Amino acid sequence: MNNTNSGFTLIELMVVMIIISLAAALVSPRVMGIYDKAVLHAEEQKLRDCIAGVKNRSFIRQVPLKMVFRDNGVTIEGEAATIEFKMMTFNPLIVTFNGNGFSDTEKISYQALETEKLFDVSD
Repeated sequence: MNNTNSGFTLIELMVVMIIISLAAALVSPRVMGIYDKAVLHAEEQKLRDCIAGVKNRSFIRQVPLKMVFRDNGVTIEGEAATIEFKMMTFNPLIVTFNGNGFSDTEKISYQALETEKLFDVSD
């Protein structure tokens, strides 16, 4: 007996639709630049948190602390580890926070997504 029905089954169509949906979900954010902006926003928040932590530590301990900005990393005086940034690069700079938590620098410049940006340390 010859079966003359030709075409795709519902399962085959669903598998193809799932593959297309996954491909679109993985590719579209990168194409639209949303992924890079989200990563940059997260890194800017990491920088904010890092600076706030150093401010608080210098105030609580009543001692000056230094942050050394270089290339894509920040080192805090007295700590061996460097905080790495993937999308941000810094000009060489040392920022000192006095025992009251105030810095000797108002703004830190950095490059991200091919633009020069400023970060306000006094916030």
